[in-house]
Amino acid sequence: MKLRILAILMLSIGSIAFLPALSTAIPLPIGDPIPGNSWAQAFIENGVGPFDKMEAFMISGGPFETNGFESFSAGGWNGLLINPNYILATGPAVTDNTFNIKFFGSWGTPLTFDFLAYNDSVLLERAHAVWNGGGWAITSLSKDPNDPNYDRTPVPEPGILILLGIAMVSVAAARKKFKG
Repeated sequence: MKLRILAILMLSIGSIAFLPALSTAIPLPIGDPIPGNSWAQAFIENGVGPFDKMEAFMISGGPFETNGFESFSAGGWNGLLINPNYILATGPAVTDNTFNIKFFGSWGTPLTFDFLAYNDSVLLERAHAVWNGGGWAITSLSKDPNDPNYDRTPVPEPGILILLGIAMVSVAAARKKFKG
């Protein structure tokens, strides 16, 4: 009997020793925000498998600043500010990446954004991040493209819409001139 209990105990301890390291499938903030005229927060992304693209869409609060994503721990990654409410980062596929997200304005101002991670254009993760001015709340969201809240199509900037309007008026005027 004692031998059976000892064998079960040894198997249990052995199983615990081979458990994988804890990882997360949502971006986790690291340390305190870095204050300034604009401010940054360090995050780590791991636990979703290899990923080669990250996106963030500002929902409310201050816009993203400069490149938005910056200071990557993984080599070959670059951040790009598509517009003040949409940032993109791409690089070679990695399973772990630490990075900063840079925000415009005071770090005490609340904000909300959605974060997405992809590999070969396949969505691996979608998370909702809320900064209340003093702490983060981050939750995982549905990755189902049929979810009505899934749409994260970047909204064009007003300047682009104005240029498009001017182009349409110019085409109409040119067409009228050539007809008449």
